[in-house]
Amino acid sequence: MLPPDSTRLLFDKKERSGKPEPLKGVRVLEVCSVVLGPAACDYLAEFGAEVIKFEGQKGDQMRFVTPYA
Repeated sequence: MLPPDSTRLLFDKKERSGKPEPLKGVRVLEVCSVVLGPAACDYLAEFGAEVIKFEGQKGDQMRFVTPYA
């Protein structure tokens, strides 16, 4: 089991050091709602891009797919 502080270090972007962010400063507007679009934007965010997610009136359709449903 991880100590409580290690969880904060894993998920706090300011606390992580040494992680390469080649897309830092890039802003992405995501308007996708099915599997591959959001997954691709998730990868872009992992590489340092700022991702702005736009959801229509019904929200993201993947929220209604298992295991979340």
